[in-house]
Amino acid sequence: MAEPFRGEGGWTLVCSWLSCRVMRFRTYKNTELTVSEVGFGLWTISTGWWGNFTEGEAVALMHKAFDLGITLFDAADTYGNGLSEELIAKAFSKQRDEIVIATKVGYDFVHYGEARGRGQREIPQDFSPEAVTHATEAALKRLKTDHVDLLQLHNIRMDQVYDDALWTATSTTCSSNIPAAPCRMRPLKRARTPCF
Repeated sequence: MAEPFRGEGGWTLVCSWLSCRVMRFRTYKNTELTVSEVGFGLWTISTGWWGNFTEGEAVALMHKAFDLGITLFDAADTYGNGLSEELIAKAFSKQRDEIVIATKVGYDFVHYGEARGRGQREIPQDFSPEAVTHATEAALKRLKTDHVDLLQLHNIRMDQVYDDALWTATSTTCSSNIPAAPCRMRPLKRARTPCF
């Protein structure tokens, strides 16, 4: 792997044998969470909708992205019915503190994942407080980590945006001191969506 040089002003210089590249970084507002401006989305390598990737190919792509300075890896529990999160755990078992894991919950793939088949077909969502808590805990197990840096509610609808019980449950899941304390959550005042 190339050795990155992190400079002041939110950039990293990544040099390999023949070339150097600059990756810029940004810090999420009101947090200390800094991510690469370019992220790696695992939808394409974990669903089979955009071609089939072996586990080795997927991990190699993630390692290459990391070598080029990418630190943000975006998954969802529904991508490949949990596969995207498992791939992150396999690719970065020794670099957990060097990457930022973003994942999403909300689609009920446990009950409807196989019914979706191939292609982009939406399955039922479940944003009940119990489902969000359970999905978050299951994601932590697949990721083999004790926290998620950015927990997102996947394709949330306006009904859920105004559901105080959902936000209370999400806040409790995020701030509790038990091993399922998965995220650093700060609700935005305007949209009432998590901002990390």
